[in-house]
Amino acid sequence: MRNSNPFYDIIFIAVGIFYIGFNLYKDKVNSISDLKEIRGTLYYYSFTEDKGYRNHTYSYYIYLNEYLKPFQITADMAGKFDRVKFENTIKKGDSLKMLISKNDYYKIGSREKTVTFGIENDKKEFLNAEVAISSYNSESIIFGFVFIIVGSILLYLDIKRRKKKKIEEERAGH
Repeated sequence: MRNSNPFYDIIFIAVGIFYIGFNLYKDKVNSISDLKEIRGTLYYYSFTEDKGYRNHTYSYYIYLNEYLKPFQITADMAGKFDRVKFENTIKKGDSLKMLISKNDYYKIGSREKTVTFGIENDKKEFLNAEVAISSYNSESIIFGFVFIIVGSILLYLDIKRRKKKKIEEERAGH
């Protein structure tokens, strides 16, 4: 029998609410028609990975001469990005076509970074937009509901256990 502590149950529920909220408020990108094309010349790129004991983080950024802020390849899209082909093909000053959300397109200078859904040059594709969109719209909202359901069940069981324990203590006292 597990230790009855509703704090952990509430954490499960809070994580679930966070997942759902994040997915409800992120840019809506369901198809290529939800993207805008931008073109620019490569100034710099940085692809770093941190392989920690418990997690694996990606920091993939591309900087174009025509824009002050970087373009990010998010962690859920990093596995779909052909990094080796990019590094072996693209040099500073090469032209790139990138696909970004319409929302990002209209706010391109005011955000810290812009998420990119597609990257190519005239000859090669490095990040396929349809694959990236599918990854972007992964099942993370379902994880939110799972966390809420599990947290709610555990909280219910904890409350039920506490009530039962209180009744047993009252009976033992009389």
